Amino acid sequence: MFSSTKARVLCAMVNNPERFKHVTMFIDGHDTRASYLNAKDHGMFYSYKLKKSGFRTQVCVDINGMVLFLSRSAPCRDNNDGTMLSQMDLRNRVSPTDCVGLDGGYTLFITSILAGNEHLAKHNFVHPIRRTRNGDLSSDELKYNEVFGSFRSKIEAVFGELGHLCNRFDGKSVIKVGDMDGFELQLKLACLLLNMKRFVSLGQVSPQPHHTSWVQQDFDFPGTAPTSSFVDDTVGISIAAKDHDREIIEELQRSLLSLSMDDDTNVLEVDQPDEYEVESIIAHRGPKRRREYLVKWVGYDSEHNQSIIMGLLPLKIISMRGT
Repeated sequence: MFSSTKARVLCAMVNNPERFKHVTMFIDGHDTRASYLNAKDHGMFYSYKLKKSGFRTQVCVDINGMVLFLSRSAPCRDNNDGTMLSQMDLRNRVSPTDCVGLDGGYTLFITSILAGNEHLAKHNFVHPIRRTRNGDLSSDELKYNEVFGSFRSKIEAVFGELGHLCNRFDGKSVIKVGDMDGFELQLKLACLLLNMKRFVSLGQVSPQPHHTSWVQQDFDFPGTAPTSSFVDDTVGISIAAKDHDREIIEELQRSLLSLSMDDDTNVLEVDQPDEYEVESIIAHRGPKRRREYLVKWVGYDSEHNQSIIMGLLPLKIISMRGT
C-alpha cells in the first residue's frame, strides 16, 4: 500500500546523493526499553545501546521513510543486528532490484545473509567501507563513509519520529511485557500509524480535525456507548427483523430477475406494487446524496428499527419526527 519497487527506484534516482542513487531502503535494529515479566534470565535482555534491558527488532524503511517490514523481536544481549538479519527470509520483502543500506555492524554477516536469500547478491547491499588491518582509508573513502553515514541517518530520524509519535517506543519509557506477540503487534501498529501520517504528508492531503485526534496526548478510543439516540442498529437484531430484511431483498431480487436481457431499466425504477410503511423517521446521518435514516416500521417494535437510504425502496411515511 505505502511502497512499491518502482516507486522506490524512481524516488531514489531523484532524491538520493550522487553515489547512492541506487539505494532504495535501509535496515537497522531498533532497541525498545522493556522488561519481560516471565523472563528466567533478565540479563539476556540487556542492551548495550540503552544501558538497560530491552528488545531488539530489525526494521526496514524505504527511501521515503515508510516502514516496510519488521523482524520478530528478541532479547538484546544475544541478538546483534547481523545475526538477526541473516536469520530473516527476505523473499517477497527485498526484490532483486532493491538495494539495502546497512551500517557497519552488518558487514561481517553479508555472506550469511546471502546464503539464506539466494535471490539477492552483494550488489543488493551497500555499507561503509572498512579499512584493512594496519591500513588507513583514503580521503575519497573517508568522504564516501561520511556521505553515506549522513544519508543512512534517515532511518534514525524515522526511529525518532516513531518515539515521538508513540512514547512507549522512545527508548526512555519502560514497557512491562508479559506476551511477546502483544508487544510485536503494538510495534507494528505504531509503524502503521507512522506510515499513515507520512503518507498524508507526502500526498499533501489536508486532514480534518478528527483525523488527527489519535496523535493528541492521552487519546483513547471511546469505550462507552454513544450518547446519541442514533445507535448501531446491527446489534441485537432479532430473527423477525432478519426475516423482514430478507423479504425486502428478495423482492428486489425478484424484480431484477423479471427483467429481460435487453431491458435497460434500472432495477430501482421498476414499479413495485407494495409499499413499505414507515411509522416514523427517528434520526438521520450522512451527506445529502447518501443520507441514512433510522426508521421505525409500521407493525414492528422499536427493536426492529432499521437504517435505510431513501429512494431505494417504495416507502409510505406516516411521521417525520426526529428529522
